[in-house]
Amino acid sequence: MKIIHLWLVVLLCSTIACKKEKKETTVNGRVITYGTDTKATNQPLTIGLFRSIPGSGFGTGERKLYETITDSNGNFEFIFMPEENSENSTYYLRLITQPIAGHYGISYSNQVQLVIGMKQTKNIVLSPYAWVKLHLINNGPYYPGDKIRFTVCGGEIRELYGPVNNQAIYSSGGNSSCRIGITVFRNNESFNLIDTIPFVPAFDTTYYLIEF
Repeated sequence: MKIIHLWLVVLLCSTIACKKEKKETTVNGRVITYGTDTKATNQPLTIGLFRSIPGSGFGTGERKLYETITDSNGNFEFIFMPEENSENSTYYLRLITQPIAGHYGISYSNQVQLVIGMKQTKNIVLSPYAWVKLHLINNGPYYPGDKIRFTVCGGEIRELYGPVNNQAIYSSGGNSSCRIGITVFRNNESFNLIDTIPFVPAFDTTYYLIEF
């Protein structure tokens, strides 16, 4: 009988200990521009704290628990306790304010997952716009039906035909490298050219020349 009582005490203590594991979570951070440690914008931004809700079908739902507004330096803070029966859920932050001038649109890719029960720093990093003014020159020889297919910084595929002396501006992610992929179709043959602009500054236009 004493052994049974002892196991009941151990079970009770374990249950209490499990309940005590739900600790307060503190999150401090800033909304910054990629490649820098500076705030993304001077305007106040609304940030939401979300919890995923596992569904019975395809996909996962979510619920917004709290929201806050950044201060003049882009800082924010959340202090919260995890909800009951949320062991299979994830908690994350996402920027609610849209759009942010000079940055790519806000999407689910900007979600920041949290570690529950800890004090942590989690920044929301926004990718800034930049532009590449690309000049393509085809030095030949030229054959009827020649074509050049290219992408700039992972953007949409473009095609030009015949002798080429073309200049156009393409959007790009700033403060990062820009990969330019080119396939030239000439005289029933094709060859690939890959060039990289090592650094494209944010909020600026970079001029680049490729001859082939």
